[in-house]
Amino acid sequence: MNKRYFLKLIPVIVLVLLGCTLVSRPDEYEYCPVDKLLLEESDYPSGTIFEDSKTELYREPKESIAQTSYYGPSWISQGVIYYFSPNRAENVYNRHKKSIFSDREVTDSWEDLPTFLNNDTIFDEYEVACGNIVGTGHRCYMIGRYQNYFIMYWAEISDAGITRTLFSELVLKINNKLMSCLNF
Repeated sequence: MNKRYFLKLIPVIVLVLLGCTLVSRPDEYEYCPVDKLLLEESDYPSGTIFEDSKTELYREPKESIAQTSYYGPSWISQGVIYYFSPNRAENVYNRHKKSIFSDREVTDSWEDLPTFLNNDTIFDEYEVACGNIVGTGHRCYMIGRYQNYFIMYWAEISDAGITRTLFSELVLKINNKLMSCLNF
């Protein structure tokens, strides 16, 4: 009896294992790896200095990347993460929105920043604002989520480096890069 039971179980095990190997990421990821969503040197003004390495983000999925650069006195950072689940990306977006844009982080209040995105954005949800961060200085942040992708971009703002207008233009470039990569 045990042998007969075992023989019936073999096709089920094979189907389960085969099904698991056939599950793949959506075409968006296959077509648009996270490193293609980072801004490039040509997107920034000349004189921007880039860190040597683009690295995976600690404690995030393998499909993540971050890059740091400097323009004048402005420190700039961008991170892109692809989560296997859109729900996970949405949870991360909501957690970052709550922690970054809380009023306890700024000496005054957050100011929305016009980003030229309006209705032309690919993001399912996004937030862009600037504030005087306690202990850090004036910064602008953009967080956005499109399906399984989560993108965070921030810069220290100054007249001699990244200005609010330049930050808005760079956010637009991130949006356009995502749209282009996904053939929108």
